Amino acid sequence: MDAVDDRFVRTVRVPRRDVADGAMVPVMESPWPGFEPDPLYPVTVFAKVAHDGRNLNVLYHVVEPELRRMCTNHNGDVWTDSCVEVFLLNPAISGNAYVNFEFSASTYALAGRGTGRTGRELYPVEQVAALPVEFHLLRNTATFEGMSCGSEWTLSVSLPLARFGLAPADSDIGGLRLKGNFYKCGDGLDRPHYLMWNPIDTARPEFHSPACFGFIELEP
Repeated sequence: MDAVDDRFVRTVRVPRRDVADGAMVPVMESPWPGFEPDPLYPVTVFAKVAHDGRNLNVLYHVVEPELRRMCTNHNGDVWTDSCVEVFLLNPAISGNAYVNFEFSASTYALAGRGTGRTGRELYPVEQVAALPVEFHLLRNTATFEGMSCGSEWTLSVSLPLARFGLAPADSDIGGLRLKGNFYKCGDGLDRPHYLMWNPIDTARPEFHSPACFGFIELEP
């Protein structure tokens, strides 16, 4: 894996508390021309992150003009829906291999492991299905005088790091220093967009860019 370019590195300190009071992570970087959200129909995304000693808990809050929930199976094409993602790497344990967690607004999920986009190994469906994903629709898409009022929704999940090879078994995850990124996408939307927390400097959309991961520090 390439070294992280310090010009682009961000760090989030993840507190040990309820996720509703977790650290705020804006997921608003849009570096690729032609894939930006329409300024007339903006997309606003942020995540709150916290941990409880075993799980990294993530709560996404999304406002977007189109809500797509077509995926009907785990480890399916969740990225074509309104989708939020967390990529995590623990170099001390897994070397260059990182785990990608991807969640459709339909609550179906995908999780895989590998060192890059190609050659990834998906986790068993039973393990992915056991992730506690909760989706809440706060406001449904509506149209007023020809303008979309947008959808507003939240998605939360608890990620048991040890079960996915990101933390030592039977240990407290407090004090870990991970690398990773937080994403929002929707390849099947009328206007696809690709948003992230830590900037990516590739020429075209590519979330599988571990060289552009930020640091995720879990407080003791």
